[in-house]
Amino acid sequence: MNGTWDFAQFVGADGETDWDAVLDAEQARRALLAATPVAVPDVTVSGDADVVDFDTNMVPWWVWVKRYHLPVAEKVNGRAAMLGYFLGLLVDRASGVGLAEQQDSFLGGALLYLTIFGCLFIRETAQVKTLQGLLDEATFYDRQWNASWDGVERPDVN
Repeated sequence: MNGTWDFAQFVGADGETDWDAVLDAEQARRALLAATPVAVPDVTVSGDADVVDFDTNMVPWWVWVKRYHLPVAEKVNGRAAMLGYFLGLLVDRASGVGLAEQQDSFLGGALLYLTIFGCLFIRETAQVKTLQGLLDEATFYDRQWNASWDGVERPDVN
């Protein structure tokens, strides 16, 4: 309706908008367009009201948090807790320093934050391959530059 979703069609029996249904419909629309791309006329030129222009800020922020961030946060918190407890147990067995004393020390606190930020940065093991690809891409031009100097004496710039 007028180039965007008609949210009235997503109102439930309780009179509230079913935001999950809105997001599901938008995902289905995008999947359909990805599977069968079609040329879409410019709505400002053609006046075609069938073009859907979904803007993410139409959906309240708390819907995004509830749908996409909370499930991931639970997984990340669980992994950080398991990893932190296991490493703390290993240090306790190896050095005899208990969990409370480990956390009170500077090294223990630093490792605690390193574990938390590591779990936040790498949420799933599939992301490790993505990060490796980014590292390869980041160093590609440096490797290419160094390879261009193979067998050539570099001028002294000093």
